[in-house]
Amino acid sequence: MHIDWIGFVILLVLRKSGELILGLLLAKFWGWVLSDENLHNLTHSLKLKILVLYLHWLLQATDLDCPEGKQSLGISWVKSAMLAPQQPLKKS
Repeated sequence: MHIDWIGFVILLVLRKSGELILGLLLAKFWGWVLSDENLHNLTHSLKLKILVLYLHWLLQATDLDCPEGKQSLGISWVKSAMLAPQQPLKKS
């Protein structure tokens, strides 16, 4: 009978200790996630990803909408410049 109570108390203490430690770790983690510097970095990264997706979509849309000889929106030269192999700079 005493063994059951001792096991019950040990499990209760372990459970409460785990809850306390997990609570402290989660509080510290969310404090780090929601810090001003981290939020600034995340929003900047998200804005850059949205811009890259938009530019990618825009370049694909211009290929579908315009015939070969025309430059729609004046950006077809950007795609050709991006796809062209890079030439090393010449020293003058």
